[in-house]
Amino acid sequence: MKTLYTYNTQDVTFTLKSNFDLKEWMHAWEDKNLVTNILKKSHRLLMHTIRSRFRGGFGPNRVRWQALSPLTIAWKGHSKPLFFTGRLQKSIRTTFYASELIITAGVPYAKLQQMGGTYIPTPRQQIWMWTHLLRKRGRPYGIGRVTIPPRPFFGFDKELRLGIRKIITDEVKKTENMGT
Repeated sequence: MKTLYTYNTQDVTFTLKSNFDLKEWMHAWEDKNLVTNILKKSHRLLMHTIRSRFRGGFGPNRVRWQALSPLTIAWKGHSKPLFFTGRLQKSIRTTFYASELIITAGVPYAKLQQMGGTYIPTPRQQIWMWTHLLRKRGRPYGIGRVTIPPRPFFGFDKELRLGIRKIITDEVKKTENMGT
């Protein structure tokens, strides 16, 4: 199986594999633009899908993200998950490498948001939380662990796979039509 697409969130990688190699295909069709066109169009589809997930608050297969806690809503001032500064969404980048398209999220907390988990706030974060949030709610004590539920923004689902398959099919048909 050959790798076609790779998503990487710091230490987590999602990969779409296929039983054919686009590079070999390109040589077979003698079209140097085939792989480039497929990857560029797939890039647009993937980025559109990721942006839609951020806007809509859902992950692969349109599974809704868990709602924010009341404390987080008070802190952020709104109830939209994965959107505070926009840094996570803006950090998503793509790289073309040979016949692969690699998509990365370049912030250290991307893995925690993607996979979920717990962390212990630093003393500075604890003081900020206490002075700005908990004191107002009448809870004058320290913060222990903070649990973040998984909110996957990367990942392949049936809809995305079908879109990529259509892009590949359309580009190959264009190449076939040019040769005749």
